[in-house]
Amino acid sequence: MKSTDAQSIHRRLTAVDGHCDLPLAVSRAADVRGDVPALGTMAVGRAIRDGGVRVVVSPTWVELEHAPEALRRALIAYARLERSVAQSPQEFAIVTSGTQLRRTVDGGRTALVLGLEGCVPLGYDPALLDVFVRLGARVVGLTWNERNAFASGAKQDAREGLSPLGKALVREGDRLGVIWDVSHLNERSFWDLTETSAGPIVASHSNCQALFMQGRNLTDDQIRAIAKRGGIVSLMIQSFAMSPKIATMDEFLRHVEHAVSLAGVEHVGFGYDFTTFIDGIYMMKLDYLPPDGPPEENMHKTIAEIPTHAELPRLTEALLARGYPERDVARLMGGNWFEFLAAVLK
Repeated sequence: MKSTDAQSIHRRLTAVDGHCDLPLAVSRAADVRGDVPALGTMAVGRAIRDGGVRVVVSPTWVELEHAPEALRRALIAYARLERSVAQSPQEFAIVTSGTQLRRTVDGGRTALVLGLEGCVPLGYDPALLDVFVRLGARVVGLTWNERNAFASGAKQDAREGLSPLGKALVREGDRLGVIWDVSHLNERSFWDLTETSAGPIVASHSNCQALFMQGRNLTDDQIRAIAKRGGIVSLMIQSFAMSPKIATMDEFLRHVEHAVSLAGVEHVGFGYDFTTFIDGIYMMKLDYLPPDGPPEENMHKTIAEIPTHAELPRLTEALLARGYPERDVARLMGGNWFEFLAAVLK
């Protein structure tokens, strides 16, 4: 397969990123600049365009040190992202329904699906979820890596799962039609969620525990459970989820193959978790890492071949070279995510 052929195939498919911290990137840029930049002028916006990405799931996350004012900061992040998108109306649009999603992509723009990465902004009040849904949130993770009022994150005691308040929040989310994201939950919270919720479930950016022991990765049983519910197992290209060193394309493709073997090709996608565009991200301490690795220089480093969205055609080429037929490559690169979102977004 020639590189030019792979690029042609990539241009024809619907590439989706199941996890990208655009609200954080825009908000940090606004803090530095003093005003909100147009998304299309930002490095990440240009990379999304250059990489042919048609849909991006963009949750809001509030750093732990700002937890006491999480609600205020989350609302500011939502407002800033909306303003940033409004300044690039020919390139981006925030969508909340399957109809809007299809119309936006068919019209040549990139659709942004909003969400929450951790429900700390809700404090102790499940009713506040309705506010964020009205603002456009559709994909919701109960926690980041911490224990909050609702559930336990990836770093927390494996015996601690959803709290009674967390189960109430899940029932409220089901009523509102949100998609539950399990990527930062510990295993007990994962299973509590699957037992409590009747709604759709995804893992927006997690890899395979069987290939690399890491608290953010999924067990085989979890992968099967997500697929059984009709959800998406969405793999990330962050090295810390695959290797004690900088991960290789081959290592990432092994995670793809393992997930496909368990979930079926129709339930696997990608949530890349690119972070190089976020100012100051390398200063973040990843407190969920095991004591013996990965080293600091490995934190928030992608596989070398794909540092940004702009290089995603290389992944299309690698999947084709691995022997996946074009139809399955189209599914993996975004077709599965797209059809899932188009069907379940209300």
